[in-house]
Amino acid sequence: MNMNINEMKISAHQTNINLNKKMDDCYKKMDDSHNKMEMSIKETDKKIDECQEENRRNINETKMSINENLNKKLEEMKKEIKRETKEMLSELNNKVIRMDNKQICMREFIQETTKTNNDKFDEVKQTMGEIKTQQIQLQQDLVENMIETETKIEKNVHKMREEIKEDIKDKVKEMKGEWKRIRNEEIYMTPIGIQMNYEKSEIIYDGKDVIHPKTFIEEIKNKIRNLRKVMKEEFKWEDEL
Repeated sequence: MNMNINEMKISAHQTNINLNKKMDDCYKKMDDSHNKMEMSIKETDKKIDECQEENRRNINETKMSINENLNKKLEEMKKEIKRETKEMLSELNNKVIRMDNKQICMREFIQETTKTNNDKFDEVKQTMGEIKTQQIQLQQDLVENMIETETKIEKNVHKMREEIKEDIKDKVKEMKGEWKRIRNEEIYMTPIGIQMNYEKSEIIYDGKDVIHPKTFIEEIKNKIRNLRKVMKEEFKWEDEL
């Protein structure tokens, strides 16, 4: 009997060693998972910075393109005005020559031409004013769009960081739960004739019955109590089981 007790204590000590080894493995997995999450956060921040930089470049290129197009249109309008003015002056000179003996008609023609030119210039001024207004509106829209885009990016960054933090918490909680399950379900002693099944949390007694470790311990305690009644002897190691 004393020999069996010593063997049981040695087996229990070996089981505790194995359990501590599993605990170390669990903590190592937790550290590895945490490090991977940290790397993922850094990579995400890097990608976000790259997206923001690309967005700024696109906005600047768009602004430059708009300004170039506006300047090009203004130059085209100036050339068109000069061309029309030259044509009108040439036509006026021809009419003056043809109306050389008709001074009154010439004045009327000059007045009409001057009025037409003034109307044209007023129209051009109005068009240029509208173009400037559109340019200002486009710049305001670009600024608002840039602010809105940066706000969305910041919200997405915050959301992604919160999701990663929650994922880390869930992983840690899951590993702690696994460690607790091992602590609760693994048996601390392995007598002769008992085989451990760590994955299913079962033990096979004498190669026949499959029972839970807690049930097995209760049966051992009951056998000890029966021996006490028969032999009328105190077993000091009962509580240890």
